Amino acid sequence: KGVETVRMGKADIGTLHRHLSAEEQAAGIVETRLDSLAYSVIVNKLNPVNELSLDQVLKIFAGQIGNWKEVGGKDRNIMIYRQECGANYDDLIEQAIKKAGIAKNQDRLKQAVMSVAVTENQLEKIADLEMAITMAPRFFSDDKSKALRIGGILPSRASEKDGSYPLVANVSLVSRPASSEAAQKYLAFIKSPHGRELIEKGFAMDWVRQGF
Repeated sequence: KGVETVRMGKADIGTLHRHLSAEEQAAGIVETRLDSLAYSVIVNKLNPVNELSLDQVLKIFAGQIGNWKEVGGKDRNIMIYRQECGANYDDLIEQAIKKAGIAKNQDRLKQAVMSVAVTENQLEKIADLEMAITMAPRFFSDDKSKALRIGGILPSRASEKDGSYPLVANVSLVSRPASSEAAQKYLAFIKSPHGRELIEKGFAMDWVRQGF
């Protein structure tokens, strides 16, 4: 959405959780990279599963694994919560599924995927259903849900920076070369030492517990 809005001239700056495509670059969109952000795979705290391999995660979101017992959990169908308008992790998980060469089970996904409005709290849905799973930026958690280890690694500031956690998105701002003077000043600030310091503080803080 960020790229499209900027490209149409409806906004000076947009956000992007992937790299620009060659076509977007050719259209004159400029990317200002902020940092990397890990996306947690989140389940109900009562779910006995504490860890998945990356392959298992991808097969769950591709509909190839449909029951928790297939990954060491209870004999219950897996329900996948996704935002109906699309979320930033969609590109991340879709590209990972494609790269791994995993075919989607569309029939299974039609039954397994539950859509939530962008205004709804996905974690509240997870709290209501022990069989549910979703993804969210690692900042977000509550006392009724938990982030799974993926390949033995928990999502954290350290694991997203050193690349050991496998589900990490590139976070950037996108703009046009002819954007407003205010936008140009803001982007210059973001690139400055003070701007970079504030970005690091923002990515390192616990947004939920510190009052996001």
